[in-house]
Amino acid sequence: MKFKDRILFFIIYWAVTLYARTWRYETVNRQAYDRLIKEGKKVVMAIWHDQLLPCAFFHRNEGMVTVASDSKDGELITYALNRWGFRTARGSSTRGGAKAALKAVKLSAANNAPCAVTVDGPKGPRHKVKPGAVFIAKKLDGAILIGLISCRRYKRFASWDRFVLPMPFSRITITYSEPVFVSGNTDEKEMEKDTENLQKLMTELTGEASPFFV
Repeated sequence: MKFKDRILFFIIYWAVTLYARTWRYETVNRQAYDRLIKEGKKVVMAIWHDQLLPCAFFHRNEGMVTVASDSKDGELITYALNRWGFRTARGSSTRGGAKAALKAVKLSAANNAPCAVTVDGPKGPRHKVKPGAVFIAKKLDGAILIGLISCRRYKRFASWDRFVLPMPFSRITITYSEPVFVSGNTDEKEMEKDTENLQKLMTELTGEASPFFV
């Protein structure tokens, strides 16, 4: 990374971090997540790309593993995530996506760490679940937990995902689903079936717990 990029990333990182520190969080069904972690189970959190920032900031410094894009924009996201204590596996949906997912599996297994996956990233379509989270959960013999945010004061950007930025001092609610278990079978039909099931569950829960961001 060039020196000027490091300086720019450093400035952006601290600006975002100081901004996010004004947020106040509350959770719904956090015990589902805590219970799995306490039992030593592998957890794969499935989140929407537009809700990435508040979810990531809440779970900072927990040693989570995540997949980040290998694009130029992904460099900045990776820098911030690493500073927030995430372990990142770089890859894209078109080049190296499977390789990045396998790296995430290895990082999670080696560090006994939960994973977080933006299931419709890095480029969409918006709120269309891709198979990455299902694949990682199968390889880890873990459980998928859906995580969704809700807040009343926010800005939405004109990006493909309609990215959500809660306003300063917002109260943010994170709702966790009950665990979603998948078999270890990774053949095409089983992957498609489990991915469709996750799509249905996330769509339903978004309408209930995150209605402003449907």
